[in-house]
Amino acid sequence: MKAFLFPSDQQIDLELWAQQAEFDATELHQMRVQDNCVFSISPKAGSLSPGQEQVVELKYSHVFVGTDRLPVLFKVSHGREILLNFIGVTVKQEQKYVHFTSTSHQFVPVPIGDTLPPRQIYELYNGGSVPVTYEIQTNILSQVQEKNFNHPIFSCLNPQGEIQPGTTAQVLWIFSPIEAKTYTVDVPIHVLGWNSAMIRFQGVGYDPHVMGDTAPFHNISSWDDNPKHTRLMVPGQNVFLSQSHISLGNIPVQTKCSRLLFLNNISKNEPVVFEWQLKPLDFGE
Repeated sequence: MKAFLFPSDQQIDLELWAQQAEFDATELHQMRVQDNCVFSISPKAGSLSPGQEQVVELKYSHVFVGTDRLPVLFKVSHGREILLNFIGVTVKQEQKYVHFTSTSHQFVPVPIGDTLPPRQIYELYNGGSVPVTYEIQTNILSQVQEKNFNHPIFSCLNPQGEIQPGTTAQVLWIFSPIEAKTYTVDVPIHVLGWNSAMIRFQGVGYDPHVMGDTAPFHNISSWDDNPKHTRLMVPGQNVFLSQSHISLGNIPVQTKCSRLLFLNNISKNEPVVFEWQLKPLDFGE
């Protein structure tokens, strides 16, 4: 038996003399979220036989402007309990909003002496209904360069740009270490006409001649080491890909790499028309 428990599902009925007379701000917020069904889960409970799968639908309703939070306990009978923090944001129409997933970002480790370090991506998501313009303050990167024999440790290729509503901007970076150590820089990101955020970028440089294949991150880009994937079907879905994601792994410069996947139609009488939406990558200037 497995179940998702909201705070109201975990309350214990108390005697009148033991009931709390006043609620704090967090409790009042959770009560409002639950009373208005801001977050919903379907199904909230059920049983799974060995090898069985279950699609769980999570919904967030944009009822109130602001940030909604709710702690949800996922409980397995005679097993583990996992605390999930549900967070949702609702903004007004015509209001700017850029979502920063975290105040820190870790670059993929790069070997020192690499003459062509890889371009790495930091994403900015526009969750509002109007376009926004971002600007990354790069003068701090020049200060890091001056302290490292005028070598560009951190380089941002597209420090300015516009993000359309509901889309993600890929900010391209190059991390080029000259020593086997950890580099850190705090970079302000401004959204014109809105707020700013201070993001800490961190990268690790390592000596491949010293660590060799013992480096725990020498194959970090090959995060998909298992070619087999569990295919989870959504009710009513007739078309699916043989793989949900594809990893090309570490590819030598100026070589080609290919992967084979299958598009399957399990319907017995309905043909399927498909089209790949190819989105060009913006690699900066």
